[in-house]
Amino acid sequence: MATFELLTPNEDGRFLQAGLGTVMKRIPAWQALTRIVVTVFVVLSMVAILMYAPFWVLGGLSKKRRRPAERGMRLWPLIAMLSLIAFVGIITASSDDLIDRMGNLTGWSAAVCVATVVFGIASLASAISWWRTPMQVARPGVRRFSLIVTLALLIASAYLALGGIIGLRTWV
Repeated sequence: MATFELLTPNEDGRFLQAGLGTVMKRIPAWQALTRIVVTVFVVLSMVAILMYAPFWVLGGLSKKRRRPAERGMRLWPLIAMLSLIAFVGIITASSDDLIDRMGNLTGWSAAVCVATVVFGIASLASAISWWRTPMQVARPGVRRFSLIVTLALLIASAYLALGGIIGLRTWV
């Protein structure tokens, strides 16, 4: 049984099919490096959100450090990340009976759908919050950090939306 097959070239070039539906295509090195750099940027930004979240929450409790204008720029990225963690947690928790739980409309499959939609909405809300917060009101460091993580969330949302993950209905 063959494990690799060279497919007939078409207008997009040569393709190589490997195993169960995996199709590989040669791409330019700059494109591969760009994808790697963007992926690292998104992952590091998401980790940064989770690392700074406890400081945001604790800092917001003290009256001296409260800044109502910065709340949205801090809260929406955190909501997005918590929904992404919930998505992974739901899939992991339901893995012992994945076919039954995700193949039918159940609380598990509905929760997966809701978690992905919340991620997309929270990412957009983060961008809107950053855009609407006046530059004079928010501290420059918070504003820069918010811009960086918001861009990463928007990139991840676009990628997941193009892949059909945002609003994923596993029961259909």
